[in-house]
Amino acid sequence: MLINNLRISIRMKIQYFVIFFLIIFSISSCSVYRNRGKIESNKDIKTEKKEIEYTYSFFEGNKQKMLGNLNESGAYFLRCIQLFPDRAAANYEFAGILALSEDYTRAIKFAKKAYDIDPNNKWYEALLISMYKSSGDLKESSLLLEDMLQKHPDDYNSYLELTDTYLKLNKSKNALETLDKFEKKYGFSEALMVEKNRIHISKGDYASARLEVQKMINLEPKKPTYYLLLADLYAEEGKQEKAFGIYQDILKKDSTNGKVHLSLSQYYLEKGNEKKAFDELEKTIRSNEVDLDLKIKLVFSYVGIKNSSNEEKKQVYKLVHILLEKYPSEMKVHSVYSDILVKDKQYKTAKKELLIITKNTPNNYSVWEQLLYLDNQIGDYKSLYQNSTKMLEYFPNKAIAYFFSGLAAYQIKKYDKAAEVLENGIDFAINDTTLSAQFYTMLGDTYHKLKKNKKSDAAYEKSIALNPTNYYVHNNYSYYLSVRAENLARAQTLMEECIKAHPKNGTYLDTYAWVLYMSKDYKKALSVIEQAYTNGGKNNSIIVEHYGDILFMNNNKKEAIEKWKDAEELGNESKLLHKKIIEQNINIIDVKPDSNGNK
Repeated sequence: MLINNLRISIRMKIQYFVIFFLIIFSISSCSVYRNRGKIESNKDIKTEKKEIEYTYSFFEGNKQKMLGNLNESGAYFLRCIQLFPDRAAANYEFAGILALSEDYTRAIKFAKKAYDIDPNNKWYEALLISMYKSSGDLKESSLLLEDMLQKHPDDYNSYLELTDTYLKLNKSKNALETLDKFEKKYGFSEALMVEKNRIHISKGDYASARLEVQKMINLEPKKPTYYLLLADLYAEEGKQEKAFGIYQDILKKDSTNGKVHLSLSQYYLEKGNEKKAFDELEKTIRSNEVDLDLKIKLVFSYVGIKNSSNEEKKQVYKLVHILLEKYPSEMKVHSVYSDILVKDKQYKTAKKELLIITKNTPNNYSVWEQLLYLDNQIGDYKSLYQNSTKMLEYFPNKAIAYFFSGLAAYQIKKYDKAAEVLENGIDFAINDTTLSAQFYTMLGDTYHKLKKNKKSDAAYEKSIALNPTNYYVHNNYSYYLSVRAENLARAQTLMEECIKAHPKNGTYLDTYAWVLYMSKDYKKALSVIEQAYTNGGKNNSIIVEHYGDILFMNNNKKEAIEKWKDAEELGNESKLLHKKIIEQNINIIDVKPDSNGNK
């Protein structure tokens, strides 16, 4: 084993030195060093050492660049420049490293040095052009591009780059002149027409744009696309009737041309003929020549569901059903349909579409998430539990799936399962403060149901720390503390914050009154429960019963009994309440949260 390793090590070293000396030979003989002149045979030892160090540093610089170690690479090339400042290759390489680091000011300095040393090197000039563009100096960039084309008139890309630079400098005339030169050299093409017309149309010069299109028609007279483009230019200029005539001519030869029907739809819409506009749009959607993504955009842009008339809604649904018939296996079409249904509040039908998508593309996270939100919106917690559990099979590290699974389990009274899934998922929400607070809130509620009071209290405290303005947590946590007659000072502090934020919330006022009641501060409790009663509490049987209890402890027995009777008439069927009315005494405090354990 040792011998084999030694052999491998020796072989690698031999290969390294072979490569090293090949590169030394290559570098010493390449054109980069032409300006350096020949090394005299009698060169002194100091110069020889500099040459060796330069060659080694240049080789290492390229090596480190290939390995992605830009800092090390830059240091080696900088050393080359320190040794021989007037060697273009080292300046060029160092400028490239600085460019990768987006240090354009310094990159321009060294790129310009390389270019000044060897102005005929195409790559040096190209780097300098790029650096000027990146730094925003388009003027210098355009001057160099002009120079580049004079030196290298066959450089295809330089024509296009110079055109783009002129356009950015608002020199449309220069841009068109450059494209004319390009056309003379390479001939006319569709791409060139598009580029030229981009300029003509921006200037409002539709006549020149049509001339460019006519050139394409002359080259390919049987291609309907160019006739359509010509018509669209007339329409854009406001010459609708001229455009309409061309549209009709195209349809005589190709009646199913979807792109023409799309243009006609716009034509009729501008004429105010919405019926014909829709008819043409329908033909567009049915066409095989129009891209599906464009069809989807057209459906979405045609009309908004929320504020639409019944007729408009029918039209949208008709277009979507055409898409579903033509593309039954395209999940993006089902996605469009589900989005429209959600906007129209057709949640159950939307859910069916989302289930189709999750079945066919189970790795689509956004669709799963939308499905869970929809289940929650509908209040279908059994479905929410099933779908969130299924989602976790595909996305075991997504916090939202754990949260909805825990929420659903809680709602269907699987409290042990709720606690388990929430505990497993909470760490995945660590970077989302809002979601983490919701996790702890749900855990607090769940632990309360499981009678794990210490865990419940700790979870509520963490939720409050993460989201101090979630007064739902303040209220429930304080109420549970009051029921257990534990840590009443903390409950009172929380409810004071709650009431300060919501001074007229009957539920919060009732909880605050009950905390004071359990703290035996009956006088203040009476003042607060009266506020709860007048702020919507008179129709709440629990609040009315609490009012009676507090009145009783304030020695107002007669009115207390009246309030107990009112509570019973409001639907409070508590046997303890009935017993208090019969015995006219507060033998036991009857505290009942609702079916979810909340106030």
